[in-house]
Amino acid sequence: GALRHMGDSTDGDETVGGDDELIHVDTSRFRPDVLAFFVCVCAFTDNTFFSDLSSSHCRVITDDTEQSLAELRLKDLGPRTSITMIMVHRDEASPTGWTLKSISQPDSLARNWGYLIPTMKNVLGHSGLVPGLRGSAQDRVAILSKGQSFKIGDTTDHVPDVWVMGL
Repeated sequence: GALRHMGDSTDGDETVGGDDELIHVDTSRFRPDVLAFFVCVCAFTDNTFFSDLSSSHCRVITDDTEQSLAELRLKDLGPRTSITMIMVHRDEASPTGWTLKSISQPDSLARNWGYLIPTMKNVLGHSGLVPGLRGSAQDRVAILSKGQSFKIGDTTDHVPDVWVMGL
């Protein structure tokens, strides 16, 4: 596929060329209807903040020359749990067909990309890629792993009587 995650690291041992985790992106393999994608970084573990991670960083580099396109020291964000770092969107005027746009929108609540959906929707709307698109707290999606919990009020203003759980 267009995106390949090379595995999740939770120990911070920086075994892959100084990087704990790698995600390979091949934009030539995206379907034509994909307008953009986002790079978001989240501290998935409860009660962990970027400020707790002494050597944490995120960088976007080219695959062939390893030229840095974007870099961020996560510890510098302080007591945050996530950041919408960049958006990469189609751009016919670009020689590669894609343009990287810095977003740098931190969040103190999100533990996964599902909580960042309102931010991503707002960026798409304000950029003109999807005119009129607006995000709200009700767009948040809780993505949980075994044993995790979330506050219902973080995803909706109304506690529903009927629930649907997807497995």
